[in-house]
Amino acid sequence: MSRILYVEDDAHLRRDVIALLARAGFEATGASNGREGLDLCLRAPPDLVITDLIMPEMDGIELIRGLREKLPAIPVIAVSGGLSSGPGSARPILNAAKALGAAAVLSKPFRADDLCRAIRRVLKRDIGAPCASPTPDPLPA
Repeated sequence: MSRILYVEDDAHLRRDVIALLARAGFEATGASNGREGLDLCLRAPPDLVITDLIMPEMDGIELIRGLREKLPAIPVIAVSGGLSSGPGSARPILNAAKALGAAAVLSKPFRADDLCRAIRRVLKRDIGAPCASPTPDPLPA
């Protein structure tokens, strides 16, 4: 079973995504910011980190830098809604994450199936259980 760490400062979204990942057959845990996420990775490295980019204490960009330095084999999927609303507002920070080595990037709000496709692509394995939210609506930003 693949272990995934989801780093997100929004407690409700973190809970929803962790539940989604658990239903899909992953061992999923969460962290509320990059510092907590990096500490968890150093104690017990996961198979994949999914991180928001804009968070307090330590943002996702800093987390990716820390992972590339200390645990370069752990793949990262970066997600962000950007600093402002509107189409493409997250693109610059997602591009920065990609340049630092994120294996995939997603704009918020994202659909559960988009997240699962990214996980399949990054981990290069199929997901046994369905990976979809109960409704086709995007997960909240």
